[in-house]
Amino acid sequence: MQRVDPEYFHLFNGINIAIGNLAVEYIAHPGTTIQFIYAISAHIANIIIPGGNLVSKVLDNPEVFIHAANILMNLLTGISLYFLATSSFRYTKNFYLAIFLQLLPFADYHMILIAARIIPESVMIAPAILLVIMLVKYVNDEERGFKITHYILGFAIVGGLGMAGKLSYLPFLIPPVFILKDWKSRFKYVLYTIIATIVFAFPLIVNIEKSWQWFSSMLIHSGKWGSGGNTVINVSEFPKNILKLLNYDISLSYIMLLGFVQLVLFHLLKYFRIISYKSIFSSVIASLLVVYILAILLVAKHFSYHYFTPFLILKFIMIYFMIGFIIHTFKGYKVTKYISAATLILGFILVYLQISPLQNGVKDRIEKSNINNERYKQMEAYLNNENTIILSSHFSGSPFIQSAFVDAFLINGFLKSTFREELIERFPKTYFSFNWTDDFYYWDDFLTPKDFIDPDKSLLIFIGKGLEGDLDRSLKRIKKYFPDYKQKLEILVELKSPEEKLYKLSLLKEDIVSLKE
Repeated sequence: MQRVDPEYFHLFNGINIAIGNLAVEYIAHPGTTIQFIYAISAHIANIIIPGGNLVSKVLDNPEVFIHAANILMNLLTGISLYFLATSSFRYTKNFYLAIFLQLLPFADYHMILIAARIIPESVMIAPAILLVIMLVKYVNDEERGFKITHYILGFAIVGGLGMAGKLSYLPFLIPPVFILKDWKSRFKYVLYTIIATIVFAFPLIVNIEKSWQWFSSMLIHSGKWGSGGNTVINVSEFPKNILKLLNYDISLSYIMLLGFVQLVLFHLLKYFRIISYKSIFSSVIASLLVVYILAILLVAKHFSYHYFTPFLILKFIMIYFMIGFIIHTFKGYKVTKYISAATLILGFILVYLQISPLQNGVKDRIEKSNINNERYKQMEAYLNNENTIILSSHFSGSPFIQSAFVDAFLINGFLKSTFREELIERFPKTYFSFNWTDDFYYWDDFLTPKDFIDPDKSLLIFIGKGLEGDLDRSLKRIKKYFPDYKQKLEILVELKSPEEKLYKLSLLKEDIVSLKE
């Protein structure tokens, strides 16, 4: 792996759920569905991996358990795709469009790349597919008026699942609001969706004060994670971010524009009584346009390309309903017989165009992986428990697995006790330098340099990218408790791209140094 955020965070919380500890405190996405995927897959991996209890196996093989969760997540997405195609064929009897819908995750290579990670954006795709299943069924069900409660509950449950993965799923909640016939049904849908979100993302309510502070801070501040000014949006960056997202997949932008043109054109033709059509299709297309616009505005506020990736499936969803709109409107014309086959061919062409950028994306990841392996080899001689070491690592990770573990450990809140003793046993000489404490952190203990440094023995200090100030901070802390010692610092390993350094610190008695001089 090239990053530890958020896979390791969810791993530790998922393991707590797996062993029956439901008082999870990690609500950042909120990511509850991810944690349950970890919990379920952990029990499967636990059967396969021999020896020890579950927690021991996770700490010995963390990325095996992460990979197991990723397999389960993609399996769930695959099952959703299967039911998407069978549902479409059952309600439309259109084989070509059913197969076309199964191409949803392959509409853009970015979706395939994020499927290699278990992050909120990749977990959002399955609920979005379930939403499409509900839309296809609703649009083609002539008796939907008699089953309205069934549909409201279905839409709400799917919406709750999506929101429990990440609250940026919010735009996908829009379509049912457009297609439900009356305000009473819409009110019920919104109410049931809130209830479903509370049930599926229960840590939000259990940690209500923390949740409110986190999400309200992100709402009113212009930067990521509640940073930046109290201006909601960064006025100078917001328009630029919108343009970046419009160009992220330019074909999606053109298809959305075509959907808008079709909506206006068909409305004019109906107004002049040239054609007649079911308003349900126009409602779906209008709702997808709103989903797209709202997603762009949401991501442009806290910008990162991968935040927008789940919404790339709108490309084939919009095409599907645009073609369905044409087929139902011009049902008596012979040309409609060929439109579905042409749509499937178009789908394969659009997927084929993703092959080259996908290959480049995979190649880029392989190259980064090779670089990481080389960096690891440079540090390999020091990746043991023989040396006392102080770590100050960037959140994206470092060659020291302790760095990944401590980040996940801290985020577990009161449930840190699940892992504490095993981590102390594995890493008895690893200490952490953080800027939020004047002491050094040691698996839920706060220690002074006097508590763990032997002045007669050298120690190691690892400084991650962008954390150069932590070196001075650590040296000052040590000097405070060993004022009679002179500090001798030398670089053992200097990593490049990103720049990270491993130092050796020796403490020398001032009088001995003077005598030698």
